[in-house]
Amino acid sequence: MAKVIIVEDDIELRESLIDYLTQCGHDLQGAGSAIEFYQTLSREEFDVVILDVNLPHYDGLSVAAHLSESSDAAIIVMTVQGAIADRVRGYKAGADLYMVKPVDCEELAAAVVALSKKRRKSDRAPEPGGGVWRLHLSEFQLTAPSGRCVDLTRNEVRVMELVSAQAGAIVSRGDLMQFISKGSIDPDSRALDAAISRLRSKVQAECQATLPLQTVQNAGFVFAGDIRMV
Repeated sequence: MAKVIIVEDDIELRESLIDYLTQCGHDLQGAGSAIEFYQTLSREEFDVVILDVNLPHYDGLSVAAHLSESSDAAIIVMTVQGAIADRVRGYKAGADLYMVKPVDCEELAAAVVALSKKRRKSDRAPEPGGGVWRLHLSEFQLTAPSGRCVDLTRNEVRVMELVSAQAGAIVSRGDLMQFISKGSIDPDSRALDAAISRLRSKVQAECQATLPLQTVQNAGFVFAGDIRMV
């Protein structure tokens, strides 16, 4: 069973969809406007949000964009606007599924089940260690959230030291190369990319985990995770 809210200003359509999905075994609520939805959202959480685009006060795409940033609820956009450009805008706003009215109730019910299952998988219990990576500077080791450790080379420790100190922020290639080698290596060379590729592969092999050290094209690197230096 999924907890679902339908944000639709057409009362008859809203109530008919609520009735159908309730008969399918889901927990349903309805809202007639974006403001009413936001008021409900401040009190409750939902597995799936079904959004009309043409809503009073705020349009459904702006609501979808807000939801995609602030909630892990699955988003189904439901509208009469079926052009490719409209669909693209919907997906860019954060829709998991874009459905064109008139919507088939059976298809909508199937989508609710599929998206709520995906959400539950993403909500599984966190790994031991609370999702935190730990860099042991003196021991030249990196510990994954699972508790598995990997030994690092001196340069790998230096890479992790700088990106850990600026976790969540982009570290430029030049700054990273200067920190590692005191400027003796050309920051435009591929040596840094090769070193980071080897580091990622080592962590994957030893820790069975993906190192969240991401390449930002034409900018540098960012550690997109929680890490502590100890």
